[in-house]
Amino acid sequence: DIVDTKRSMDLGKDYISKAEYVSVSENESKSVSLIFREFQMRSVKGCWVERCKKMANLFASGEKEDQETSFSSSLETLWISNLPLLKKLDHGNGGFVFKNLKKLSIDCCPSIESLFPGAFQLPDNLEILRVKFCDKLKKLFKEEVGELPKLRKLYLLDLPVISPDGVKFPNL
Repeated sequence: DIVDTKRSMDLGKDYISKAEYVSVSENESKSVSLIFREFQMRSVKGCWVERCKKMANLFASGEKEDQETSFSSSLETLWISNLPLLKKLDHGNGGFVFKNLKKLSIDCCPSIESLFPGAFQLPDNLEILRVKFCDKLKKLFKEEVGELPKLRKLYLLDLPVISPDGVKFPNL
């Protein structure tokens, strides 16, 4: 089932907590993680986030997530669009590891400057990366972090200040 958080509030927490695919659209929350925690979502495989005007960090946390129960560890597809305040995917405390992320698409996020701050968050299973119309994006990865061994497709479009530093793509 696909759960749209904007239209599914009346379905009940138990039903929503089992969702594998989630759409967060025009939501007033400051992060997706707050929504996932509220509904105790632990098995989300795909997440679409769009037009959330107050979101500055997609996954914000005051404490580290338990690797076994973290919703970020089950995520395979992440699509982000039109988040004008988004600066980071994560609050930067190392709590979110995207170990199963295969597809990442980011567009029209004019405030984001880098995607992953360090090696601990590098999505080793990433196969497809699409980034477009992110005016302030300087680097895909904030520091030299190694390589993405499974990446087969890389789409970069209209990124006026991007730098090629940061990571190697052996399969491209």
